[in-house]
Amino acid sequence: MLATFIVFLSFRLVSGVFFPTGCQQNGSITVSNRRCYNCRPHRLFVELKFLHRGRCRAGLVRVPAHSEDKARPVVYMFHGSGRKKAPAVKLASTRKGCQRWSDKYLCVYVLSDEEFKGGQSTGIAGWETHDGERTPNRSDVLFVRQLHKAVADRWALNHTNIFAFGHSSGATFVMGRLMFEANDIFRAVAASAGRLWQRMPFYQNRTEWRSCCHVMYNYGGADHHGWGPAVHGKWGQNYGIEASGVRLARANGCRVLATGATELSQTFQDAALKHVVRTVDLNGHPVKRYVFPNCSAGQLVSFLEWTDQSHYFRGVADEFNANLMSFFDGVQRSPACISALNLTVAPKLLKLWSRPVEFFEPTSGSELSRASSSVAGRGVVCGVALSVLVAAVAFVRSSRLRRDYTVAGGTNSLLLISEAQGEQGDLAA
Repeated sequence: MLATFIVFLSFRLVSGVFFPTGCQQNGSITVSNRRCYNCRPHRLFVELKFLHRGRCRAGLVRVPAHSEDKARPVVYMFHGSGRKKAPAVKLASTRKGCQRWSDKYLCVYVLSDEEFKGGQSTGIAGWETHDGERTPNRSDVLFVRQLHKAVADRWALNHTNIFAFGHSSGATFVMGRLMFEANDIFRAVAASAGRLWQRMPFYQNRTEWRSCCHVMYNYGGADHHGWGPAVHGKWGQNYGIEASGVRLARANGCRVLATGATELSQTFQDAALKHVVRTVDLNGHPVKRYVFPNCSAGQLVSFLEWTDQSHYFRGVADEFNANLMSFFDGVQRSPACISALNLTVAPKLLKLWSRPVEFFEPTSGSELSRASSSVAGRGVVCGVALSVLVAAVAFVRSSRLRRDYTVAGGTNSLLLISEAQGEQGDLAA
C-alpha cells in the first residue's frame, strides 16, 4: 500500500509540472507570459488557460518576433502521449516543438488533459479519439475550437491557412478527429507516427463523411508499434498503417488502389499505379512516397514511409522538419480546400491561379526540390473573365459542399459532425 501511494504521488508531482492549474472558475481566460527555454534570440510564449468542461486546459503561443499586426498562418502542435517530465513551455521550446517552424508562422503548442482511471489521475497525457475516452466529460475537439477562438481574438491570423501537426497520439488526433470534425478551421494536417482506430467517430460514417484537407502522413518503417492492424488491450481495434493512409486518401476523394480483407487491413497495390509511388534518398535515408492524385478539390494527400526510422524520427530531424515546412508552404500556394464561405479571398485567388503551385517533393541530399503543378487559369487570361470564373467556381463549390456534406453545427459547410456523435477510439501508436 505504501509503495502504491509513493508511485501515485510521484505521478502527481510529474504531472503537476506539465498540466496547467489555477484556471478561473468563471471561465474567463488567464493570460501569462512564459519564458522560452534556450531560445536565441530571447523569445516569450504566452499561455492561454481556461476552464473547459470543469478541467483546466491551456495552449502556449510563441510570441511573434515582429509586428503582431501582420496576419500569419498558424500551426497548432499536438504532442504524443505519456508522462511528461518537463514543463510544457520547455517542450514547446525545442526542435520538436515550435522551433520546427519559421517566424512567419504563429505556433501554438496545445496541451492535452491528463488521463483518469478509477476517478484518480494517472499523470498520463494524451489525446482522445472519442469524447470522454481518457477523462470524464472531456471533448478535445471542442477545446481546440475554444482555444482557436482565444488565439484569434489576440493575434492577427491568416484564417485560410490554419494548420495542425501531431506526433503519435497527436497524429491520431489531427488526422482522425480534426480532419473530419474541424475541417472548417484546419485546411491542412500533417502527422508523424500514429494511426486511425475503429472506435473513432468517423468510422461508422466513413462511406458518407468526406473532407477537403491537405494531408501529409509520415510513418517510420522501424516503428515498434508495427505496421499491420492489431487489437490493443486498452483501446481496442486499430487500422494498419497503409489502411490508415488509404482511408485518408478516400476521405478526400483521391485516387488510390488498395486491397485487403477488411477496411482495417487494406494495403497499397502499386501495379496499376492509380497512385504515384517513388523512392528517394535523403542523406542516406530511403523514403518511399505515395501521392494520391485526383483528389476532390485538387488537395495534396500523401503518405511517406521513412524506411529506416523508428517512432521518433531521430535520425532525420533536419530533413523531416524541412519537409513539414515545405508541405505547409506549398499548401499556402494552393487554392484547394479554402472554405466556400471565405469569399473575401477571391482577389488572392486571382493571383494564385495565374502561377504554378509548388508542393513538397523529397530528393537526394539534404535539400528539397518542389514539384510544380499548374493550377486552373494559368496563362494570359482576361481579368474580367477570370473574375467571373472565380465567382462561378465559388458559387458552384458552395452549392456542392452544402448539398453533399452533412452539416451539424457551426457556420462552415465542411463541419461534418456534432459533439453528440462521438464514439470510442485509441491513441497508443
